[in-house]
Amino acid sequence: MLSSLTGVSKFGRVSEAVAPLTIDQWWFNCGEAGDEYLWHSHSPYRYSAVLYVQVPENSGGIEFRKHEEYQVFQPTAEDFIEFAGTLAHRVLPNLSTDYRISVAFNLK
Repeated sequence: MLSSLTGVSKFGRVSEAVAPLTIDQWWFNCGEAGDEYLWHSHSPYRYSAVLYVQVPENSGGIEFRKHEEYQVFQPTAEDFIEFAGTLAHRVLPNLSTDYRISVAFNLK
């Protein structure tokens, strides 16, 4: 299991948050072959998180951008990552023939 922000540690750590967080929104993502999500953020939320349910080989990672720095994280099933809601990110194309399934959260 992935510890909080292992894949995006150079952008900060959610564990440093002092106030408790609550889930304000959540949704499922079911990415078919070829699906991708373009650059976006989850402002004005303090944090966002993703729980990966099914991650076939070659189904695409998540790429983060802060200023001119980029970092790609390639998740596996059961990984859970948290990141700042203002952090720009995108989901790379699913190059497999199976669904990439995740549950995403916005926290406040």
